[in-house]
Amino acid sequence: MRATEGSPTESAYHHGDLREALLTEAAAMIRADGIEALTLRGLTKRLGVTHTAPRHHFKDLAGLLTALATRQFEAHLEEMKVACAAAAGDPIAQLRAAGGGYLRHVARSGRLFDLQFNYGGLRSSDPAFRKAGTAAYAHLERLVTAAVPDLHPKRRTALIRMTWGQVHGLALLFVANCHTFDAALDQETREAEAQALFDDFLARVFSER
Repeated sequence: MRATEGSPTESAYHHGDLREALLTEAAAMIRADGIEALTLRGLTKRLGVTHTAPRHHFKDLAGLLTALATRQFEAHLEEMKVACAAAAGDPIAQLRAAGGGYLRHVARSGRLFDLQFNYGGLRSSDPAFRKAGTAAYAHLERLVTAAVPDLHPKRRTALIRMTWGQVHGLALLFVANCHTFDAALDQETREAEAQALFDDFLARVFSER
């Protein structure tokens, strides 16, 4: 039965519950079928609410996806922070741990990871989205700076970007759904191989500084 405005099905979502339900269900649909398969009509049908219901929380699909991508960056940062908290305090150990957190975030995100870097339909000027993305980058920036505090600022910036590019590239090659050298390897093995290569990169590059 199709829900109508004010119906028991729709009114069950109150005090922000509908917003949370929209984000949760959208994430599940993207994990299953990819970003391009998601539509607001399909989403509201899955939730049993009217197609106009999301307008109370999101102007359109781009707004919903931007909010979901913001959550992705927040989860990304949290994964790195948790990993760093469990690691030794020296700068290189912290960088290794952050890399591991990065890889685990990609593995847990599945197709949702595409929202962060590979989807052009987001509102990149959205303040919450920009804040979340900047915070995730700033965490890596602080770790690299701690490892090479006396490096010239321009060279340090280049090293930060190189380190980010290394772990991001390894995540795509070994961990993300469709970019792996050997799809027959289980997820844990691919993560371990990517981590080993990132650790080797850190050992070689930072020992030269």
